[in-house]
Amino acid sequence: MVKILPGTPPVSGPAAAQLRDRSAVADVATRRTDRTGTSGAGGAVMLGAVFDALPEAALAFDPATGEIRFMNRAAREALAPRAGAAQTVETCGLFASAEVRGRLVERVLAGDGDRHPVEIGGEDFVCSARLAPGEDGGALVVLLLRRDTAEGEREREQMLSVITHELRTPLTSIKGALELLQSGTAGPLAEKAQSLVGIAISNSTRMLDLIREILLLEETRQSGPAINARTVALAPLIDAAVETHQGYAAHLGVTLEAGAIAPDLFVRVDPLRLSQILSNLLSNAAKVSPRGGKVEIGARREGPEAVISVRDHGPGIPEELHMTLFDRFSRSEAAGGRSGIASSGLGLNIVKTLVTKQNGRIRFETEAGKGTTFRVSFALAETPGAG
Repeated sequence: MVKILPGTPPVSGPAAAQLRDRSAVADVATRRTDRTGTSGAGGAVMLGAVFDALPEAALAFDPATGEIRFMNRAAREALAPRAGAAQTVETCGLFASAEVRGRLVERVLAGDGDRHPVEIGGEDFVCSARLAPGEDGGALVVLLLRRDTAEGEREREQMLSVITHELRTPLTSIKGALELLQSGTAGPLAEKAQSLVGIAISNSTRMLDLIREILLLEETRQSGPAINARTVALAPLIDAAVETHQGYAAHLGVTLEAGAIAPDLFVRVDPLRLSQILSNLLSNAAKVSPRGGKVEIGARREGPEAVISVRDHGPGIPEELHMTLFDRFSRSEAAGGRSGIASSGLGLNIVKTLVTKQNGRIRFETEAGKGTTFRVSFALAETPGAG
């Protein structure tokens, strides 16, 4: 059963009077509707096709009688099985009664046609209503039904809370305990035990990295990452990123090499976000590099920009991934094959988002069997204190 949920009380006064006067309703509809030049049979066919392409249910009905004049494909699929031969919004179950229909029409006349909650088959929807002129000189009410995303947002927030508190915190404690065992703090371990503890630590690290990427991805999806930009030198940030990832690279049998970086390369970025960009690029490069290989990182001036480059000597990026490489969950099977470490497919999407939010650019060059170079460019900033 579809019904309008309890909400705003019926509109009274001038709006109610308008409801009783169909010519006044038509006048309001005409004033509020743009003339698009789509009148006539051809225009009607075109508009019908456009409405049928909408994923949301759309329909038009006579506000005085409730008679349905038009339903798009989504509305027919949702309501026709319930409607049978019925042609009114009440008999098809959209409104519980003519009184409920009248209440919605009064709201529309009062200019309050947005976000009215409805329930369809136990699911929450949001109903938006507009007036449109009818063919007989009267007016029609056009309804658009969308699924209510508020509940979905609450579920997403709850899921993130679980990830943050119920997974990340205990997993961090588990990893810490394993590292204490590995260090011999609780006594020496047999060689086989050391190997098992090492595997557990590696898997704990991978899970924590995945949780971090999920949380960062959700942050960028909701409101975009917070950017606290200031003028910084690139050399110290790159050196710190290399030092942080040396242990991870060594575990994979890969060497990180930082080239000479001019001390006067300054850019205006958020240091934390730039560190996240470098972290993702370095860890990805280490994963795809062969054991005994190296990853090179550097930065140089190119015209008005500072360009950071991260180069690996892995298998290269398959051509079929070139167009979608920065999409969510885009990943190459070859990328994790050498090290056996799975990729979430989120890292490069996060990198692209963080670079773009800081007015930067990212691109890559790749060659099969020889490796890939990622280049991140930011506009050069004035040296602090200059001038």
